[in-house]
Amino acid sequence: MKINLLRHPSLKHRRSEMIRRLNLTVLIISSGLFIVSVLFISSRYLFLQIKANDLKQKIGDLEKGYFGRSSEIVDYIRVSQVISQMSEIQAKRFKYKEFLRGVFSFLPEGANLSSIDFGNEGILLVSIKFGSIDSYEQFVARLRDQSSLPGFLFKAVAQKSLIRASVGVYQASLEIKI
Repeated sequence: MKINLLRHPSLKHRRSEMIRRLNLTVLIISSGLFIVSVLFISSRYLFLQIKANDLKQKIGDLEKGYFGRSSEIVDYIRVSQVISQMSEIQAKRFKYKEFLRGVFSFLPEGANLSSIDFGNEGILLVSIKFGSIDSYEQFVARLRDQSSLPGFLFKAVAQKSLIRASVGVYQASLEIKI
């Protein structure tokens, strides 16, 4: 058996060839990955550019629609201001009809409303004629019963005077706070 103690030059050549192949393989793989990543990023950039252009076009369309309707918006704002002012005026109006109904709801048979004065703000001056003292007492009882109910229309009712006329008719003057 012979042992070769010297290295053979072909071994060196094989080893260097193997290193070259390995380097070439790594170079090809890394170049391929680089090219694939560049293509992916470029396609993603193009896709985002297309989306951005579509978005710009939609924004332009919306601006045209908004500015085209700006006169309608101004008209709507004016109308809404007029309506709110009318609502405020309506809320401030005096509710004559409700107060008259409230006074009439207390009147028994044989009693007549002879006058009502809305002149003072927050106060009604009412004059009522009663056919008898019994109808006056019914009026007072109704007033007392209704004033204890929730949602009573008047804050306070005070009798200013009760006068008996010569014919037997009673005249009552009331001051009603609203």
